[in-house]
Amino acid sequence: MKGIEHLRRHNVDFNILSVIHKGNVGHAAEIMAFFAQEGFSYVQFIPCMDFRSQEPDKPGVYDITPAEYGRFLREAFDYWYNGGNPQVSVCFFDNMLAGYTNREAELCIHRAECPTTIILEQNGDAYPCDFYISPEWKIGNVATGERSLRPEAGIIFAPATRRFMRMRTSG
Repeated sequence: MKGIEHLRRHNVDFNILSVIHKGNVGHAAEIMAFFAQEGFSYVQFIPCMDFRSQEPDKPGVYDITPAEYGRFLREAFDYWYNGGNPQVSVCFFDNMLAGYTNREAELCIHRAECPTTIILEQNGDAYPCDFYISPEWKIGNVATGERSLRPEAGIIFAPATRRFMRMRTSG
């Protein structure tokens, strides 16, 4: 919480990313109440995965079942909806609402095709998508100043990015 106070003191916008796992999957209303109490305006939820899930040749292993995650989201939605007057932005719900109102969703899973995005890992490695973090999809590394990441080279035109965008387009 000290980090959050530091961000607030310096007027830095932030999101809360909450990992949903066996220990908290049955407590959506409590979690939402805590976020509201703390004045968190932007919230995201993701189901907990085993770290092996980042290995592209292995299937993802989740800590909770789809049914458990669905129940969590239903309970969180009931709190979030607030009689038609949501007070907190929950990324998943906002994106679902965007789709129902013919607006463009922000999350790629709610869009017809992926937006052009660059994901940076803590060591400076860059990838075209946070679901494709593997050597095959590495664009370069900002810490080492690899040529493909220099502004004049156009990072979004790196070969791995172009290959990814061709794979992900809907048309």
